[in-house]
Amino acid sequence: MYVFQLFDYYAASGMCLLFMAIFESVCIAWVYGADRFYDNIEDMIGYRPGRYFKYCWLFFTPATCIGTFAFSLIKYTPLKYNNVYVYPWWGYAIGWLLALASMVCIPLWMVYKISTTQGTFRERIQLLITPSDTLPKTKREQEKLLVIFAPEGDTTMTGNGYYPVSETDSNL
Repeated sequence: MYVFQLFDYYAASGMCLLFMAIFESVCIAWVYGADRFYDNIEDMIGYRPGRYFKYCWLFFTPATCIGTFAFSLIKYTPLKYNNVYVYPWWGYAIGWLLALASMVCIPLWMVYKISTTQGTFRERIQLLITPSDTLPKTKREQEKLLVIFAPEGDTTMTGNGYYPVSETDSNL
């Protein structure tokens, strides 16, 4: 029971989840792009959600997660079993190692990717925070490309903004 409570208090706590939520919300809003995510949501549900959601992704959600994470660190109290038994120092060390086992993966992967990418530091960061060109294009991006590259007077475009492509097309 002692080990289970250590695991529950440290590894399965809200602090670990908040740490990951901070990185997730920042990556979606600022790295992938709130506008692109907004377009993806529109493609999935068929209409654009309110502008409020975009500002929540950009500012409110990361700020709330960071604030709650900071508050949980400030108000941290060591675990006691049944509010009586005080764990030894190595018990707390095991608890923090359990918590860090899931939290340290994200920063370590970031350091690994930055150190193994070619170029100057600025070029590496720019390359790593730019979404891949192989991602599927949103309807809005496809329409922009069609406006730029569509031949004059081409009427083969379907009503939803897509050009039909044959299965024998060599570009597939």
